[in-house]
Amino acid sequence: MKPKLLGSLALVLALGAPLPGFAGVEAILGKWLAKAETPTGPIELEIEVRQEGAQLVGSAAMLQSSIPLANLVFEEPNISVDLSAGGQTFRLKGTLKDGRFSGTYEQVGGDMKGPWSMERRAAPASATDTGISGTWSSVSVTDNGDLALVLELKQDGAQVAGTVGSEIVTPRIKVGFYKALALGKEGKLRGTTY
Repeated sequence: MKPKLLGSLALVLALGAPLPGFAGVEAILGKWLAKAETPTGPIELEIEVRQEGAQLVGSAAMLQSSIPLANLVFEEPNISVDLSAGGQTFRLKGTLKDGRFSGTYEQVGGDMKGPWSMERRAAPASATDTGISGTWSSVSVTDNGDLALVLELKQDGAQVAGTVGSEIVTPRIKVGFYKALALGKEGKLRGTTY
């Protein structure tokens, strides 16, 4: 009985142990802003790191294109990743300290190398942080041409009230909503539901 018990215990411990390269992985998931010094000047790119099953994956966004990351390994506090762009592969190695990576990159099979760093990408300020109360200019594109609108809005939490004015009509917004950066209102105007 003891060999079976020890074997079962070993299996449970092995399955429950973090996978190599996954210790503390939650510390690096998400979006980052990477900066590197190159011979032609500094560059910035957005890095996104995700965990898909038992694998770390990611991508780098630069010049409106997305490049998959390869060989992404994080063994706290160290990271190593390969990035291929323009027919060249670069290996980035760094150490996480105080929420920031710093290290060096080098061109695989080449002589380009230098320092790089990576910090959490700041979340964009959402309009709910500052509210959307105030006067807004807008244009509604219709089948009959563009219609200039002026919105007078007052936000109270997720609820919005106010008016939408144009040369044609100025209906009152009794209760609207503002959620996930979208202003919404369902209502009828001249028999049409909007």
